Order: sequence, then structure tokens, then C-alpha cells
Amino acid sequence: MTATATRPSPGPTPAIVPSLTEHLASHGLREFTDARKHRRWMRGKIGPERCWTIDWYRGVIAYGDPETRVAMYDVIGAPGVFGPVASERYGAMHASAEVVLPFLPATGRILDVGCATGVLTAWWAMHRPRATFIGCDNTPVAVRTANEEGTYPANASFVVADAIVGLPEGPFDLVISTQSVAENSYDLPDVLGHIASVLTPGGAYLAVEPLPTLRGVQTFAELASDAGMVLQSLDMVPYRMFGALQAYPVFEYRRVDAADGSPVASPVDIAEAYATAYREIFGEQPPAPTKSAGSPA
Repeated sequence: MTATATRPSPGPTPAIVPSLTEHLASHGLREFTDARKHRRWMRGKIGPERCWTIDWYRGVIAYGDPETRVAMYDVIGAPGVFGPVASERYGAMHASAEVVLPFLPATGRILDVGCATGVLTAWWAMHRPRATFIGCDNTPVAVRTANEEGTYPANASFVVADAIVGLPEGPFDLVISTQSVAENSYDLPDVLGHIASVLTPGGAYLAVEPLPTLRGVQTFAELASDAGMVLQSLDMVPYRMFGALQAYPVFEYRRVDAADGSPVASPVDIAEAYATAYREIFGEQPPAPTKSAGSPA
């Protein structure tokens, strides 16, 4: 399901792009090294009732249907709420924004899947003023917040779209997902299939997803391959959450078909690439998989 959204007055693309830290701060995000300090600060910003509501949703979301997840993000996506709540994963957002930047083409159409209120989409758009950016999310309140944010550049727009059902009409030269696709583990084949379907021939899909184990990485890669996308590179990007070192895998895919229409085999040895990246960040060997590949984890 997709829907267009009308922006009342798109802002100009700034001549000087703010630093990422400045940009995040302007949208209410702040870095914390202590979870309790963040909690107290967030409570002061959005109020105890909203904090309780978000806590309740987080407690039942594992057992809820997709509508429950959307309802939670409708609360989080309200004006003035996303920044304080998302500050919990400030490090992940900062790292994701930076690792994506070198992959952005100078021109063309770029889709950000699961854009929330569009904070990262807008920052990327400022860096590529000749490209067209569309952010989509299945949370109507978050998309409305994005479209009403007057500081976002003119080459960025936002629509409501459920990636399980479909995406905005392509083709796109690049599709991006940062911590937004892997959570749909039961519907991941459909989501990745829709992403592949809107790419231009040779178009790229860049995924920065919370898959902390080799098993999860391999499963994600297998499902993307089944969707017709070929893995070009696999790396990891480090970040800190309340001072603790963590990392997300970074997948680069291409929609590349052989002459007979079949996918081209990936040149990447997933286990080796994952182990190399893990050692560079954590200084030790990754834990050995304990289960066969299943849903991403």
C-alpha cells in the first residue's frame, strides 16, 4: 500500500550541509553513555504517559500483529517525540548515516525504506542535491511529521508505504534500509522481493540491519539472493550504545542478471567476510553458529 503525501512548503537545499552531529541535534537527538540518564531526559522531554505507552508496546510487540507495531511507531513518530526516543540508538543512527554516504550516487532516484521521520533521508539529500530522495514508512504519523518538517531539503519527499505489500513506484538507482527491514523476519522474503523489483537493472540495495550473528547474516543473504539480488560486498560498521561497542553488518547488493535471466553468483564468501570484519572491530573471532540458518537473528 502506497500513498502520496503533499508537503506544504519544501525547504531549500542548504548551500552548506550541517555536520551529522549538528543535524541530529537539530531534530532532538542527543548522545548518552548511560541508559538511566537517557531515560530521565526522555521522560522530561515527552512526559511519563508517553514513556509508559511506549514501554507497554515494547512489552507486547513480540506477540502483537503488524498493526501493534505501527501503533507503537505512531506514538514514537509524533512531532517532538522521535528525537528523544531515538536517542537511545544515537550511535547506530550516526554510524548508519556515515556508512551510507559514500554509496550515494550524484544523481538518480534513491529510496529509503523505513525512513521514520526522515532524519537520515534528509541529511543524505543535502549531500546529493541533484538526486531525488523518497523516504517511505508504514507509520502514517511519522510520514506526516516528515512532510511537515520545513527544514528538510526540496529534493526529499516522504510517502506512506508498507514494504510487505509494496513500495513506491520505481525504478530506483539505490534502495537503502537502516534498521528497518530485518525486523519483518516472517515477511522478509516479500520485502526483499519488492526491493529487488523496484531497482533499475544494475541498481544497488544497501542494507545496514541489526543482524548480530553469522547465522542471521547468512539467512538475510540467502533471502536476498532468492529475490534476485547479488551480494557485492559485506562489511560491518561499529557503533556504541550507552558506551558498549556493537556493530551492524553492511550489505551491498546489485540487481545483476545473467544473459539467461538467472542471478549471477555472488563473489563474496560470507563467512570469511563476516569473520574478517568482526575481528577488525572486536579484536577476536566471532562466536561459532549454534543453529542452522532460520529467521534472521
